[in-house]
Amino acid sequence: MKKLISLVILFSVILALVSCERTQSAYSMLSEFIALYGAEGIIYSPECPEGSEGYIDSATAQRIFIFHGDMPKSYAVFLNSHVDGGAECGVFVCRDGAELSEVTEMCEERMRLLSSDNPVLIRSGRIIFYSTLRDSDRARSLWTKILKSYT
Repeated sequence: MKKLISLVILFSVILALVSCERTQSAYSMLSEFIALYGAEGIIYSPECPEGSEGYIDSATAQRIFIFHGDMPKSYAVFLNSHVDGGAECGVFVCRDGAELSEVTEMCEERMRLLSSDNPVLIRSGRIIFYSTLRDSDRARSLWTKILKSYT
């Protein structure tokens, strides 16, 4: 009987810990970042309903980002509405190390193409964040704060 009670308590504690962890949705993380940063534009993600502003499918994303292979299932990219520069940022939640490496290379290439003076690339676990927004120190600080709330 004691073993059964111990097992039930252990299961309850594990369930409580797992259910407290926030889901790592690229769209929700990037939405939170943009709200804090205060930029104007559109977040594109396959998590948006098809046909709505912001919806992007994998085939289109692969062409924009020059990505060979399958895009991660969870990603979101913010494109600034100002035309005075290539200011954007993105979040990719990768499945494994191979995808993490491919997406890192893709983000580095994207930042080179945008000729950003202040590029930011942060890898944390399976999550990659890149930014070419003007205030790189602020972007880095806000993203670090958001990451802490998801881990």
